[in-house]
Order: sequence, then structure tokens, then C-alpha cells
Amino acid sequence: MPMDASQFAKFSDQNPDVDLHVFVYEETQKARELCASLAGQVTRSARENLQIQKEIRNSIYPLYSSNKIPQFRLRPRIARHTHSDVEVTNLFEIDLLLVLDENDHGWDGHYALIRNFDALVSLPSRKSYYCKNCVNSFTTQDGLDNHRPNCLALGMQQLTIPAEGSYSFTQYGRMIRAPYSFLKSKEARLPGDDRQINLAHHSPSGYAWLCLDWDNKIVAHNIHRATHDGENVVQRFFADIFQDQEIRQKEIKRCQWAASKSMVIDPHLKRRPKDQILNNPTSLDPCYFCKNKFDVKDSIVFHHDHFTCQFLGLSHHT
Repeated sequence: MPMDASQFAKFSDQNPDVDLHVFVYEETQKARELCASLAGQVTRSARENLQIQKEIRNSIYPLYSSNKIPQFRLRPRIARHTHSDVEVTNLFEIDLLLVLDENDHGWDGHYALIRNFDALVSLPSRKSYYCKNCVNSFTTQDGLDNHRPNCLALGMQQLTIPAEGSYSFTQYGRMIRAPYSFLKSKEARLPGDDRQINLAHHSPSGYAWLCLDWDNKIVAHNIHRATHDGENVVQRFFADIFQDQEIRQKEIKRCQWAASKSMVIDPHLKRRPKDQILNNPTSLDPCYFCKNKFDVKDSIVFHHDHFTCQFLGLSHHT
């Protein structure tokens, strides 16, 4: 009897050297209509075969991943189309495809072994390298190797979304506009390569950035170009940004301290919203953030900008 989906985790725990990936093939309505329209044809064109392959790929999605972070070893480069030594995992990878078929009694399914996952989901016109955790494709093995550690750390992708009305936005603090913003432009060059397959590997060679304040005034800027081939331009760029960020943080604290001393709300003005709610509940504008009407029991604050010293609106106290 085939293994039930609830037993995947148990199998993975009992076999620490096995990296299990289970994918589901469930034909979409568009795929069924396409196959039905082409069923009576003796021969198919290349374009029709490509459409079928695309629908097959769109009908495959991940069901389970053991999400084991492998320890890689390097295998010497054996082909000129690879940029560096190939990473080889120490885990034994097993890829299964659960084929689902709907009938009068519900769903039936059976498992099939996937010998080459890249060949299963790739289009016939080009070779692609797929991540088995998120099913995103890459044009080179190097791109997949660079992506894989970060993807495994994030866990498996979510296949379902919450039901309508079961989630809400409450992080109103993230709606406040940041007082400073950075704009950046970068330059890169294409170094020469002796490989037979041309791959566009851009090497950063320079950058320019500027910092704007809340009035869109330039408060800082810098321009840099690499002085030699081995210079790490990206590292220098982030060093510039982090250094300027320390200055901006000090300026933000100074403005907030000044606002706490100068922008004092009169106590009589604070009581006025409560009186308006009691006498005429609809006279007040809704909350500046959540857009809900105020109630007598609500704690109301005067939301203001610490940098422009402008009153923005009434809001709930959080």
C-alpha cells in the first residue's frame, strides 16, 4: 500500500541521510480542455507540443519537502559551461510524483519515481535548473547553487492562503513614512571569459547614491568608481550606506527629542475629542491609520510629524 502523506515526516526522521521531495500532478481545467481539443489529432505541431508541456509544468506543485540542509562537497569542474566547481550534496535525494485523478468517489492517486526533475518541468527548447523547494528555475547550475542555501533556510513555500476574513492588517506603525530615503545607481562591466557558452556575469565597477530628507532635499551623496579590477565595489557601497545611516539615526533622535519639548498639546484641546464623541459621534474624522470611527472608550492621540511639526490627524493609542 502506498505511503500516506501523513507518514512523510516520520519516514524523513527515520532516514536522516535521505532528502525526500514529493510533488503533485493535478491537471488544471485549462490542461483538460487543451488535451480534449488535441485528442483527435493524429499529429501535433511543435507549438501545440509546447503548449502541452507548459500546462504539464503548471499542473505540478510541491506537496512535501524534508527541508534538510545538506552538507556540500565540491566536485571538480568537468564541463566548460559551469562557472566553478559543482556542489554535490551528501544526502540521497528521492523525488516522487503523486498523480491525482478525480472520479465519482473523490480522488485517486498513485506515486511515480522522478528520475530527472529538471527534465520533467523544463521546456524542451532550453535547459533549466530547478530548485526543488520553491520550484523556481535558473539558467545555470551556479545560479541554483547560490540560491539553494537561502531557500532551504526559509522553509517550504505555502500552497494555501488564509480564508477570506480570517486575517487583518494591524502593523499600523509601518504606515509611517520614513524621514530619509536613499536612491542608488550602479555600473557594471562584462569581463572576458574563455568558456564556450557565453554567460552574462556582470562585475560591479561603480556606483552613485544620494540621501533625501522628508522635504526631498539632498542631505548626503557619494560617487565612486573602481580603481582596480579586484576592488570589492559592493562592499564599499554598503560601508558608505551604513556610515551615513549612523548619522541619520542621530539626526532622527535629535528631531524626536526636540519635538517632545516643543510640540505639547494643550489639556483642554485633548478633552475636546471626547466631548465631540459624546455630543456628535459622527463629527470627528476616522482614525488616521485604521480609518475606523472613534468610541468613547477609545484612547485618542494627536498624531503629528516630528520632522515637519505638522498635525496629521487623530488616531487610536497603541
